[in-house]
Amino acid sequence: MKRFMAIGLGLALALLIIPAIALAQPPTPTPSPVPGPGTPDLGESIPALEGISIKDLFAHFQGAQYTFTDKNGNQVKVNLIPGTVDSVSSSSISITPTGQTTSQSFTITPNTRVMARPPRGSVTAISQGDHVLVVTQDQSTDALLILEPGHHGMKGMWGMGMMGR
Repeated sequence: MKRFMAIGLGLALALLIIPAIALAQPPTPTPSPVPGPGTPDLGESIPALEGISIKDLFAHFQGAQYTFTDKNGNQVKVNLIPGTVDSVSSSSISITPTGQTTSQSFTITPNTRVMARPPRGSVTAISQGDHVLVVTQDQSTDALLILEPGHHGMKGMWGMGMMGR
């Protein structure tokens, strides 16, 4: 299960971070009809997202679902739900998913992994108003992983201050 969660999270982050990293690299000189540096946006990599800057990326990520098969051939769905924390306790977290207006609650179990600023591994690192990514499996509301996008240097990849701090 951990492998599916890691693969799903990796795919989602790759879709979000790889364009950001590519855009953050020094530009290769190429002829341009408009001289001078512009503010990079995802439209350079994904035309449908033209006009969305890297710093605004999380606010436009609506979530994802990946389907895998386990070693026995059974389907496993991994859900990635981004949103803003409404409330958090030692046993649950409620977020308003990005692009929605209704709060969604998830159960925090002893197996829930929390990746956030210090104190790492603890939901006490998460506060109301924080932006998080909650990972679940299939139809379960048990949170497998709660990830704060600024964790492990991702803030630098997504742009300093992007999370509203």
